[in-house]
Amino acid sequence: RGWRGRVQKAWEQLRKFAGGERPATSIQEGLTELEVFQLEEEYNVMLPSHLRALYLLADGEDESFGFGMHGQHGIINGIRFLPLLEALLSLPQAHIPTYNAEDDKKTKEFCLPLTELAGFGDVGERYVVVGEDGEVWKVSGMSKRRVGRDIADFLQSLLR
Repeated sequence: RGWRGRVQKAWEQLRKFAGGERPATSIQEGLTELEVFQLEEEYNVMLPSHLRALYLLADGEDESFGFGMHGQHGIINGIRFLPLLEALLSLPQAHIPTYNAEDDKKTKEFCLPLTELAGFGDVGERYVVVGEDGEVWKVSGMSKRRVGRDIADFLQSLLR
């Protein structure tokens, strides 16, 4: 099954785990390989393989589902999982803090929001995918920390 299988298994487990809290309609159908390729070409990016596999399974959550009566209800720790086009469009306004020198090379290679910004302005939080290996980082205000070595690892961590 390899890494695609790891991502698929982790995604299916998360969907099952979170299934009672959101309707199946909040998750958008996955993109095709061609759609992902066209977006990569248009925005001059190359998605890490694990992130590509996730977007082939599901293209984020419907925009109308992000907030409910009692706050946020997105599938990723209560935060809405961004469709790929929306993530790519948000790059200039992503509010991703400058990484230290050690992380800087990785950031220049690739950094894409995985979730919308939860909260207000610079005090909000979001999850981003960083570097060609697709590490997942939680960014909150000006602080950051790695929460997954790749998408499959991160999705598995949400079940703990």
